[in-house]
Amino acid sequence: MKQIFLTGVALLASVLIGCASTARGVDPEMASRPLPKAAADESVVSLMPTKVTRFGRIHISFNANGRPLIEEPKPVKLVRGELLVGNEHAVFYLPSHGPYSLTTAKSDSFENTSTAISVDANGDSELDDCETWWSSFPIRLGDRMFEIKEIDPGAQWILLAKSSAPLSGVVTGKPCPPFEFSTTDGKKVSLKDYTGSALLLDIWSMT
Repeated sequence: MKQIFLTGVALLASVLIGCASTARGVDPEMASRPLPKAAADESVVSLMPTKVTRFGRIHISFNANGRPLIEEPKPVKLVRGELLVGNEHAVFYLPSHGPYSLTTAKSDSFENTSTAISVDANGDSELDDCETWWSSFPIRLGDRMFEIKEIDPGAQWILLAKSSAPLSGVVTGKPCPPFEFSTTDGKKVSLKDYTGSALLLDIWSMT
């Protein structure tokens, strides 16, 4: 009887603690998880709070009459990670609060809905739009590509893995990724054709 009573007390205490956590706005799904054990090609990077912010996304919805409703983006607080890639300390930022998504909605063909990672590749502490990468794709840190394997729900760490994807991303002051294409007259052009020469690429597309 005594054991049953103690069990009941323990159960009641756990329920009360859970209610108190909910009342304080603590979401169990957002709690930090233990550091994972990194494999040979992986790196666990600690995330540190910062005073750096960036603007979130513009949210567009439609009212009952079909008129668009545009919600202005608000500043988002960021956490900071740093990884030694070769001889370079690659610095990147991501939102200080989740939820974090590593995939994008298949139904949305124009907007990537995965977590945005800002990489301060030129070291000016300014997070421009061109420095934004999406965690559903490999990101460039230094002169290597990495995949986002996992982001701690509590924003304490991020698990990165070296990617076999070819180097991509045009970054000021960094080597240009290899490229090859055919001109309108059928001539093949590649980066190696311009070794030692000045080269200006004007890239655009229509969707």
